[in-house]
Amino acid sequence: PASQRQPDLAAGAAKPGDVEASGDPLGPAADSTGAAAPPPAREASKVSLEELTGIWVNSDGLLCTMANAECTFIAVGTYKISVVGEQIILNKWRVARVTREQITWERDGKTTQWFRLEHPAEVDDINGQWRNTDGLLCTVSRGVCAFAGGPPGALGV
Repeated sequence: PASQRQPDLAAGAAKPGDVEASGDPLGPAADSTGAAAPPPAREASKVSLEELTGIWVNSDGLLCTMANAECTFIAVGTYKISVVGEQIILNKWRVARVTREQITWERDGKTTQWFRLEHPAEVDDINGQWRNTDGLLCTVSRGVCAFAGGPPGALGV
């Protein structure tokens, strides 16, 4: 799935979590002059880290979870989120605009968007067979987990 694509990190130059990486898991930067008008959004200075907690997919299709001042990209690793003054910063990108469903990040005159995932069926990376801590096998498909010999149950985000 698209969320399993690796970012374009320079070979041997950087590793996940390195803020100087040549590739950037926040997604491809778009020239801000060519971007469409954003939907009504709140001022970035009025947004708290807690409001950004959730599961997101960026413009490049990378899946990440944001919680506890960290952003973890499934295919890349974990990055610290910092608050500098009233700005939320992740790998030198700052939150510029926020709606419930979308974050626009800015860095060096470029922008990238993230989109919130609300339903487990939207997360392709969890489809497959999993074993829980009790050793029970579960098959996940379209947001539903079915344990061997048991009824299927819907997953929550």
